[in-house]
Amino acid sequence: MIKENMKISVDHGSLVIGATLVRPGNDSKSDILVVIVPGSGPVDRDGNMRGMRANLYKQLADALTKSGFATLRYDKIGVGESTGDFNRAGLYDAVQCICDIIDYFNSNEGIAFNRIVLLGHSEGTIIATLSASRSNVDGIILLAGAGTSLKSVMTSQNEALLSEIANKSGLSGVLLRKLVSPEKQRLKQKQLFDKVTQTNDATVRISGRIVQAKWLREHLSLNDKEILNILSSLTCKVLAINGSKDVQSPIEPFYNLKNLALANVRTVMIDDLNHMLKQQKEACSLLALNKIYKKSAYEPISSELVDEIAKWLQSIRET
Repeated sequence: MIKENMKISVDHGSLVIGATLVRPGNDSKSDILVVIVPGSGPVDRDGNMRGMRANLYKQLADALTKSGFATLRYDKIGVGESTGDFNRAGLYDAVQCICDIIDYFNSNEGIAFNRIVLLGHSEGTIIATLSASRSNVDGIILLAGAGTSLKSVMTSQNEALLSEIANKSGLSGVLLRKLVSPEKQRLKQKQLFDKVTQTNDATVRISGRIVQAKWLREHLSLNDKEILNILSSLTCKVLAINGSKDVQSPIEPFYNLKNLALANVRTVMIDDLNHMLKQQKEACSLLALNKIYKKSAYEPISSELVDEIAKWLQSIRET
């Protein structure tokens, strides 16, 4: 592998994005570049943030590079070596960042690629979808979130958690039901949505905590139907993969995309795959999510997932 740490100017030069480009073998160029678009939170290029070290995107990049494809992973705005203010960055700032990265590689003859593919994970599936509607790419890969809006994700997670609490047995279930009121929990989420949509500020404080109001407000302006419509309008190839044990992404939008039966879209469901792209033996549980993720933090990502992606990328190479 040939590894190159780089800094890419975006947003008309107002921001610099720290990134790592890795090419397979000793080739000075590769025909396909996979740009890994991360999920939500202050995530660095390796897929880590405070309190969570999983090296998720480094693992994914390494696996794809070993399969013969160049990869680019980057620090989000205001994270790691990237400039800017993470809390004030919105959804469309992230989209513009990707579009500028695409332009950078298309205009730089020294490191130009024949094909560019966006690989979005979690929130990155939304960013990749919107970016593909604005810039020419040869394909997008959507992991754990195809066709899903953030509002749908947040609402689904809230309801799934309340359902799990309602059905939890034993003393812990009794205590949780005393502590968590479904009505108050739903009201709390509604108040959050209302507060960010009723302001034009980039950030707000709720219970002493800074909330990314601009980011959430821009996400709330989108629904599942609009995202599916964008996906339906794309002419590039699309690979959407979900896991049967992903409790963080609602499954209905994934099947809505599958049921469209679009010729350029391939959908894959992988048994026992969770949101962190790893095989999970434990039963699905939002209440035990942190424990499950910490336990598997140093385990490799699913080989079945990597094989599906590599096979699909090869089909683009041969087109």
